Amino acid sequence: MYNFGQRDLAHSFLWTLLRQPTPRYISEFFHFQVSRKNVSATDDNIIDFLRHGIHSDRHYLSWLTLRGYRKATSQVEATLQHILDDYDFMGILERLDESIVALQMILNVSLADVLSIPSKLNGGHDDGQYQKKCFLIQPSFVPTKVRAFLESDEWQEYIGPEQALYNAVNRSLDRTIDALGKEIFAQKLLAYRQAMNAVSQRCQNVRFPCSESGERRSATDCLAADMGCGFECLDQVSNELNLW
Repeated sequence: MYNFGQRDLAHSFLWTLLRQPTPRYISEFFHFQVSRKNVSATDDNIIDFLRHGIHSDRHYLSWLTLRGYRKATSQVEATLQHILDDYDFMGILERLDESIVALQMILNVSLADVLSIPSKLNGGHDDGQYQKKCFLIQPSFVPTKVRAFLESDEWQEYIGPEQALYNAVNRSLDRTIDALGKEIFAQKLLAYRQAMNAVSQRCQNVRFPCSESGERRSATDCLAADMGCGFECLDQVSNELNLW
């Protein structure tokens, strides 16, 4: 999609994060359909979205492959292996702290370089880009009928390849931590969490694209849209804690 397959391998580093695939699909429905389009979160609407939604194309395979979108769902096993081979690092969202610290160590960058401030949270607003409006992010939930569908053979067969990729990346993260050294990794993980705690305490007045009341701001503390938000505060914390 972004032509990363043509990148110069010697002068680039390609990485990404994976989320548990089934919760990701549910979250997508609530974010794009419920929050932005006011679609009712009924059993039928959720199940129809899972079956026929815009990303009902084995999303991780079709979007992460660097070797042809059309081949992603027709050559599943090969696509899975290509994705694992073509990325320099893949992390796990459910293990975000560990993933970020592993990435920090692999790239040999300072702790200051990997600090961040979350820009989207349940109960907050999105980036204000869609229709130039701020939409409140509705929390996800899974009704009983939908839960039964997620446990069905139909869904399990569909989600199997994406779950297999997630599981492989999860195992790879464990092996990466072992290779980096568990003792030094634990030290750096503790330092990262302490620094992020300082960030959460000191960077509470960051101007995101949408205010708490849902007003779209013309001036923000973000580098672009809702990305890189609070960079000045992050630098201040890094200076105070000597994290460079």
